[in-house]
Amino acid sequence: MATAALIGGTALAAWLLSPQVDPRLVGEWVNVAPAEFAAYRRFNTDGTHSLSPRFPGGGGWAVSGDTLIFTENLPPFSLTGSLRRTWIAIVNRIRMGGPTREQYTILEVTPTMLRIQSQAGLAPVEVYRRKSIADSPPESRPPG
Repeated sequence: MATAALIGGTALAAWLLSPQVDPRLVGEWVNVAPAEFAAYRRFNTDGTHSLSPRFPGGGGWAVSGDTLIFTENLPPFSLTGSLRRTWIAIVNRIRMGGPTREQYTILEVTPTMLRIQSQAGLAPVEVYRRKSIADSPPESRPPG
């Protein structure tokens, strides 16, 4: 009984301390700066993320404090498809000690604007506007 309580308590603490999905970011965001980036980001409530059109694919996302964390998902396994791509992703994951992680500092987030900057060097600030307020979760919409 004590062991079950300890395991349950440990799992709860780990969940509470781990990065979580931030409802303010859920939805589709269109890049407005820098202009050469020209993409949009979609943050889903299930913790998945996509970046298009120049960078197809996706992965996971979460927020810890003011840090936005992106992780790479393994591509779906297919006998007839990209076995090589799946193998490379697995090898890279082992080599890097886990899934590829990109971290950004959240500089500002409002119901209509998102400003982030990569923590990986001298990258420019990325500015996004929400594609549609209707696209945002109710708790992040402005009153009225």
